[in-house]
Amino acid sequence: MATQLAAGLGQPASAPPEQGGVLALGLALFAAGALVLVMRDPAMALLFLIGGLMGVTLYHAAFGFTAAYRRLFVERDVTGVRAQLIMVAIATLLFAPVLAAGSAFGREVVGAVSPVGWQVAIGAFMFGVGMQLGGGCGSGTLFTLGGGSARMIVTFIAFVAGSFWASLHMVWWQGLPSLGEISLGESLGWPAGVALQLGFLAVLAYALKLWSKAAPVRARPAPEEGWRRWLRGPWPLLAGAVALAVLNFVTLLAAGHPWSITWAFTLWGAKTAQLFGWIPAAGSF
Repeated sequence: MATQLAAGLGQPASAPPEQGGVLALGLALFAAGALVLVMRDPAMALLFLIGGLMGVTLYHAAFGFTAAYRRLFVERDVTGVRAQLIMVAIATLLFAPVLAAGSAFGREVVGAVSPVGWQVAIGAFMFGVGMQLGGGCGSGTLFTLGGGSARMIVTFIAFVAGSFWASLHMVWWQGLPSLGEISLGESLGWPAGVALQLGFLAVLAYALKLWSKAAPVRARPAPEEGWRRWLRGPWPLLAGAVALAVLNFVTLLAAGHPWSITWAFTLWGAKTAQLFGWIPAAGSF
């Protein structure tokens, strides 16, 4: 696997042959972690495996959310955002039947539904600014840091600290005016909800087509031939979109809820604060 990324969540560089030992060590550590989890909690081991596959997908496809929006507005390059729309559309088709049933393989499943209000608008604006300044969203920060980008250490630390800080006054944010939770599937029925969402995604895709112009030519390493391309990369963006949608669906089946990532930053911040004497029961965390 490549261990360097171009600036701004760019395309992964091709791995030189001498890095084979690093790849082997990484795979060995990953296998050891999975083995430990299997003995303690098989369900967590499965999620650990899914997370590893997601990391490989994000890295090899350079599927960064932040850079896609930067290129959309700065260069009018829509390829990254269009891949995200495809990912959401595939996930919608996979999720809808299971969420409509309310369970899968005997496990209750729920969607990630949260209130729509001022806290979302303010948080989304702040998060967008932070993503552009820091050069990575939640998943982007992790996969670029894991890919060897030392500059992302600062973003990672700030992400953890900010997430934990926000959790300490979450009650205040939740008290801001909102429209409550809105689920199209529950409000309109799942067939109509899916149709409306897919139609909205199609409108967005058409709008992107009108907005776009010829994407700048980006230097990409020559892909490996045959099966080696899937081991060493780079992957096409479309392949990354499909893989992430399918892995998100598998997460829903395994965990009972969709893929989430930023809560992990909050937990890491809380555990770090505990080392310095912070008591979770003393606040609203």
